[in-house]
Amino acid sequence: MIFVELAASVLTIITIYLLAHATNDNQYQVYGCFTGLTGQAFWLYIIFTQELYGLLLADGVIFFVYMTRINKLLRGEL
Repeated sequence: MIFVELAASVLTIITIYLLAHATNDNQYQVYGCFTGLTGQAFWLYIIFTQELYGLLLADGVIFFVYMTRINKLLRGEL
């Protein structure tokens, strides 16, 4: 379980770094969203195995934010 928790934390840190340094000239937005979505899978595993169901709302909102950003990126709006 410690591996899953560490992976979720590391992916979250990488996501925040990438999205904080994103500009229109680099691909950090794309990489940040995809590392964020990967991290969400780890967080879902943690939520369900440790029965931390109160975190589902936050996880759902963050998932929606990533999907909205990816949709805008694919349509060329960002």
